[in-house]
Amino acid sequence: MYIPRIASPILFDSLNNQACVALIGPRQVGKTTLALQSSKKDSIYIPRFGAKE
Repeated sequence: MYIPRIASPILFDSLNNQACVALIGPRQVGKTTLALQSSKKDSIYIPRFGAKE
């Protein structure tokens, strides 16, 4: 179940104004989910080096 994030509008605004946006924060707050839910066809998701998937 996807829970809408408060950061979603900020992320979309940043993506409209910047070529690259980084999502940083504590573990298990939904950074990956937010990135994948807001990605477009021409977006690339790059997980942290060494991260377990």
